[in-house]
Amino acid sequence: MAIVERGVGTKMIQAPYRAVKEALTQTRGAGSFRIALPGEKRPRQVVVKQVDRDVVSNKVQHLTLMQVSEGDLVEMEVQVVAHGVPACVDRNQATLETPTRTVKLLGRIADLPEFVRVETAALEVGATVSAGDLEMPEGVSLASSADATLFVVSPVRVKADEPSSAELPEPDAEAS
Repeated sequence: MAIVERGVGTKMIQAPYRAVKEALTQTRGAGSFRIALPGEKRPRQVVVKQVDRDVVSNKVQHLTLMQVSEGDLVEMEVQVVAHGVPACVDRNQATLETPTRTVKLLGRIADLPEFVRVETAALEVGATVSAGDLEMPEGVSLASSADATLFVVSPVRVKADEPSSAELPEPDAEAS
């Protein structure tokens, strides 16, 4: 694990997997949490900067944390989550696609949400939701492109059936 310290650089540390997993479950806001290092009197507030996982087991292999304080202005990537299922999707007339799953936000650590929730239940076939459509919490602005497509309600494409024998043209008698 690495901690990017303010004004100092990067400090490499080792931690048991269970301790890392427990720390990650204690996150709040934009994924910030406190971590106490051996030999230090006070815990530090950090955010997860990067997580490297094993491609097979999905276990965390390396974690990079960045030291922050509540008032720091930071740019963070946060997950975009759909809330609700459009009626046309329920009726198997469309699919809800998510071409972009995250957006970058700029704000103070204390103001940044852990994720952005988008109400998708009322969307109809052909509807799109772009990053610019998101409502940001006070003190937070969009750092991603406003044109980034987050959700698309696409019609289900039905494969045309093979023509039945009744619809097939009669063989031409002269062609035989």
